[in-house]
Formats: sequence, C-alpha cells, structure tokens
Amino acid sequence: MLLPVNRFLLLLLSVFVIPAQAWEAGLAKIDITPTESVPLAGYGGKTRMSQRVDHPLWLKALALRDESGATSVLVTADLVGLSDKMIARIAGSAKEKHALPRERLILNTSHNHSCPVTEDVLWLYYEFTPEEAAAKDRYTEQVYRAYDSVIAAAIADLAPAELSYEIGLAGVAVNRRRSRGPESRALPGPVDQDVPVLAVRSGDRLRGIAFGYSCHTTALGGLSLNGDYAGFAQVELEKSNPGAVAMFVQNPLKLWFLLFFLSTAHQKVSPGLK
Repeated sequence: MLLPVNRFLLLLLSVFVIPAQAWEAGLAKIDITPTESVPLAGYGGKTRMSQRVDHPLWLKALALRDESGATSVLVTADLVGLSDKMIARIAGSAKEKHALPRERLILNTSHNHSCPVTEDVLWLYYEFTPEEAAAKDRYTEQVYRAYDSVIAAAIADLAPAELSYEIGLAGVAVNRRRSRGPESRALPGPVDQDVPVLAVRSGDRLRGIAFGYSCHTTALGGLSLNGDYAGFAQVELEKSNPGAVAMFVQNPLKLWFLLFFLSTAHQKVSPGLK
C-alpha cells in the first residue's frame, strides 16, 4: 500500500519571509524515467531488472540569483546517489556552459532505492551481464543529458521572486537501531523528524517548494520504478499546487537551506551535500 503522504507531510510555507534581497528564481523539471527495462539500484545481490513504472522519475532544479548577480543552483534527483565521476562531469559541464562555480551548485539525491543504477554508483553491489551493463550505460547518458538540460532551463527561467522559509513536522522516521524487534526498543535512537521548507513565489503564484527530510527512501521495493515516499510526496504537492515544482532534499540539515540560499557573491558556501 502506498504511503499516505498527504496525511503525514505537514508543510508550513509562508511564516518567515526572507528579507533584504532582490531575488530572482528559476525552476525546471525533466523526466528521467527509463524507456526500457534497466538494472535497479538500492540493494545488493542478484541484479534486479525493472518491470513497471509507478510514477515518473525526475530531475528538478532551482536557480537563485541575488541582487549582486551571483547565481546558485540546487538540483534534486530521484536517484540513489551520484559518484565522484558523475559529480565531476555534471559540475564541469555547468561551469563550462553557465560559468557556475562548483561552490554554487548543490547536487542532491533522495537516496531512492527504487531507481535505476547509474554509471559507477555503488558498483561493488552489482554483477551485470553485457546486456544489463549496456542498458545501464544508455540510461546513464540519458541522465547526464538531463542534468545539462535542467540546469540550463532553471537559469533561463529566472524571474523576480519572494522566498519564505519554515519548518514543519512529519512523525514518520525511526532510528533503525530501534526497529529491529522488541529487544532493540530500549536502544538509544536519535531521529530528526523536522521538515524544512523553502517556498518560492512570484506575487500570488506559488512557483516552487523545496522541502527536506532525513529518512531512508526504503518504504517500497520490488521491481517498480518510483521515487519512494519522497517521490509520492512530490507528486501530491504538485497535484495540490498546480504549476508549482516540488523538490525533495535528502538530509536537509535545516539551517543548510538558509546558509545556501542566503549566500551571496561575498559569502561562498561549500557544497556539504555534494
């Protein structure tokens, strides 16, 4: 049964308006759903090939330009992760095509366990036949092209915007040390159930919602392609806010939102989330 994300995801979108900047924001999304059966990521053992699609997989980008003209871009993905090789290629292309410094590009993945394998991500987990490896490589090239396109589209979409920030709550996450059975319930189990939210508006129009949560995307499994709880949460938010782009950030670290999005040309923030 699919998670009732519209019931547990409590988002407060407009309590704190970020002041003192003439912001421009641009948003874009690109479908990265495979067009063929591909090896599935997330779990070791025998290679699993996808058999169906529950909902599309996405790359989504938010570009922000401050009053000094400095541009920063956040890209989120319904993927399990990115390797150093992939990050270098994506960031190198963004710098070459858009003069975007590495410290102004954050590449975040939802750590989705119901997505395709890409490039050399977690390569030790898998043993591919030549046909499976070829499908993986074709999909990887599709993803590289999508990263180029979504970054370019978000920058092209830059327009005056207002930003607001708040922290909501979703009481879903549990520390895995405490979820192994009755004997583990007494173990200490720190958990972060906050949902930091950055809302992007232009006038009365809600254009984008970047929200985060610190929890493995392992609620679903099997041979389906989907974004797990994070993907279905984005689907529900976009349904209830037509025209808005909903972006999920894994391990959001709360204040990271402000540290990154309030950075200026004189305050460079290192990409702690890759």
